[in-house]
Amino acid sequence: IMSSKSREQQLPAAGEEVYTVPAAESITVVAKGKDEVWMKARHDNGEEEFFLKKGEEKRWKDITKIVFLVGNAAGVEFIADGDSIGSIGEEGEVINGLVFQAGKNWHIDRGQGFRSSRTPATPVPTIVESGLMY
Repeated sequence: IMSSKSREQQLPAAGEEVYTVPAAESITVVAKGKDEVWMKARHDNGEEEFFLKKGEEKRWKDITKIVFLVGNAAGVEFIADGDSIGSIGEEGEVINGLVFQAGKNWHIDRGQGFRSSRTPATPVPTIVESGLMY
């Protein structure tokens, strides 16, 4: 229950203008191929792995968060809500954990990146010579 005093403190003075800026609830991200690039993306609707060719573009609309693994950082341009973020890396550089999230600046967080899907190598069997008895 709110007291009348606290309610009055929240109301603007007469003639004062109040602007409320709602927090961004979703984001639209576009990846544009500048060269061929292998990528993974994890977002609200799941996970996908794909090649983006030069001149192609892929769009994710109205998502809250998306995390990328980019196999050739110089081969892709990202656009978040209409604004290009510029270059994210060098030719052939791998970027894991590129995060776009509604209401926040893009950033790289390897903790949110993709884990290696390689299975550990099995030990090499050791050949044991057995002594043959005749």
